[in-house]
Amino acid sequence: MRVLVVHDRYDDALPNGENAVVRWEVDALSAHGIDVRLVETPRDVLSEPRWKRGLASLGGIYAPGWRRDVRREIDAFRPDLVHVHNLWPHATPSVYDACRDTARPVVQTLHNYRIACIADFLSRDGQRCERCLGRRVGWPGLKHRCVEGSASASAIKMTAIGVHNLLHTWERRVDTFIATTEAMRATFARAGLPADRIRVKPSCAPDRGASDRERRYFCFAGRLSREKGIEALLDGWSTPGLPELRIAGDGPLAGAVREAASRHRSVSYVGMLAPDGVSELMGGAIATIIPSAWDEPSPVVMMQSFCAATPVIVSDHGHRDESVEHRVTGLVYDAGDRDALRREIAWATTHPEACRAMGATARQRYEERYSTEASRARLMEIYAETLAAAGAGVTAPASRSRHNA
Repeated sequence: MRVLVVHDRYDDALPNGENAVVRWEVDALSAHGIDVRLVETPRDVLSEPRWKRGLASLGGIYAPGWRRDVRREIDAFRPDLVHVHNLWPHATPSVYDACRDTARPVVQTLHNYRIACIADFLSRDGQRCERCLGRRVGWPGLKHRCVEGSASASAIKMTAIGVHNLLHTWERRVDTFIATTEAMRATFARAGLPADRIRVKPSCAPDRGASDRERRYFCFAGRLSREKGIEALLDGWSTPGLPELRIAGDGPLAGAVREAASRHRSVSYVGMLAPDGVSELMGGAIATIIPSAWDEPSPVVMMQSFCAATPVIVSDHGHRDESVEHRVTGLVYDAGDRDALRREIAWATTHPEACRAMGATARQRYEERYSTEASRARLMEIYAETLAAAGAGVTAPASRSRHNA
């Protein structure tokens, strides 16, 4: 089988689980004889001024250059199907037309809620918001300036997504959608995507081994931004007597983290870490805290923590029951309730044996659901269903993959 993977890569300067998952999926497929070619945003494009990138993609509506380039890749590589990940701000749904021109089925992974919410997160001011869900044009997002607090940025994104909603691009151009959780699948069905074409496959993380080290601190790893709940996390450590909190990552709230580390001896900021460093950090933690302020589906840090046999403490945005079972693989608290977060931290501090048991169960869940092997097996099922529905043939496996950047 040959698979062309298309991904409009995010800036590598900040932590980004989506970039990592795309690479891990590609590696897992190629390791099992699937011939994969990855088409990503060139690094020099990521450094261009925003206005120049906006012109090339007609404000995020259509990028003729990407349609041409993807068509060229299809003609040269002759894939059985095309698997698309991120489309914005450069690629746009123009890549679907390259697939239609060559009669290639399209699989689209939904990593966030972008086509249903111009802010991507179904969240506003730290609270869940569904004002735009199911609307063809997300005018409430413009009214509330949901993109960077800017009316112009919100208008541009509302227009880019609204045009394709009005044209029914998703329904007409995508054969199969992949949601990373059942809750996400249900949300997109309510938003208007064809429910019978949405499949569920969690994201994945490579196996860097379980940890049997002593657990002495709590940790956070990821983008330091409001939607990740970093403010609530720092507030939770304003209570004296808590164990050390180690924070890894970078982002717009890095300054607030540095300031908190300078005021509280129990808070340490370790900066950006490579994946191996994140695994090492989690391997010595009592629990990994994921205080997301949005309905974050299948976060990579959760899978990395499970892999290390480290339980998690999560807000109930997108996690309850499906990803994290309370006092089975971690602790779940009501999103936005900072006192509840403090209580779960205190409970974990005083119940080390229970935390070790949760970590062991979390490791089992990783192997069953979130390993790259489990991800590859589920992807192959979805690919086979998509090809069967499209009436396409499948070529013989090739021995190696090729990556274009």
